[in-house]
Amino acid sequence: MWIANWQWMLPTIISTQAWRPNKRADVIAAYVGEPMSLSRLERAFAMGDLSAPK
Repeated sequence: MWIANWQWMLPTIISTQAWRPNKRADVIAAYVGEPMSLSRLERAFAMGDLSAPK
């Protein structure tokens, strides 16, 4: 299931790479020291409304 999710998300992540601030990406990469759920990562770095759709 995780692999299928990443297969859908990866093209978007790559194509929007130029729009992401490098410093933010570095902070997120430093935060993720071990595998974690995407929802946990979203909550940790949410900007604005914290009620993420399920």
